[in-house]
Amino acid sequence: MIHSTRAIVLRKVKYGETSFIVTLYTELFGIESCMVQGVRKASKKGNSKAGFFSVGAQLQIAMYHQGNKQLQRISDYQFDAVHTSISTSVVKNAIVVLMMEVVHHTLNEPEPNADLYLYIETILQYIEQANEHTLTWMPHYFCLQYANYLGFGVDGIYDTTTPILHLQDGMFVAQASSNGLCCTNFESEMISKLVHTSLAEFKDLQLENSLKRKIMHHAIQYLQLHIPHMATVKSLAVLEVVFG
Repeated sequence: MIHSTRAIVLRKVKYGETSFIVTLYTELFGIESCMVQGVRKASKKGNSKAGFFSVGAQLQIAMYHQGNKQLQRISDYQFDAVHTSISTSVVKNAIVVLMMEVVHHTLNEPEPNADLYLYIETILQYIEQANEHTLTWMPHYFCLQYANYLGFGVDGIYDTTTPILHLQDGMFVAQASSNGLCCTNFESEMISKLVHTSLAEFKDLQLENSLKRKIMHHAIQYLQLHIPHMATVKSLAVLEVVFG
């Protein structure tokens, strides 16, 4: 049966001479793997449709969906939102690639989640419209806020009575434990700000850039501690090079 749904491209792999197998996060079905045939073949005008399936692309698709199959087939597609600056900015593209890899590694079952889809869509649109110089902390913000939609968001807030974030327990505590899974006071304060800042307030965040890399590793580690067998986020190394 053919279904129409919005979808976000998480990953693409070349298949044969002209096709892609793409992993999509769809609004209607959740995560799905799909075959897109002939998309890498240039038209008579020399144009290719491969750009529709750039990582992070927002699409409206028609999909032959059969619940008992692992690989679905896309029959039609068009942009749901056009990413002009993401496709041309090295910084924005690196952020989006990391975000999509995180989503790909953390969602395994084809289960729809309208709130999560809206969150990812909203962040993509924010990145598209923002000045890239204001996005230094966006990867950190995305991962920490993303955990809320998976059901294990950071609990509590940094203050004088609970100045330590325990990554395994997912909460701010009074004292650091001996298992090495706690952030320092300063790191905990910064993470608390990221967790409790709305997207509308994000551009006004004042954080210590010298700890940017450390906080990013904590954010990824937090997800890995709560999602068994989560794969290594390979694009993190690229993002660190881009950010310097």
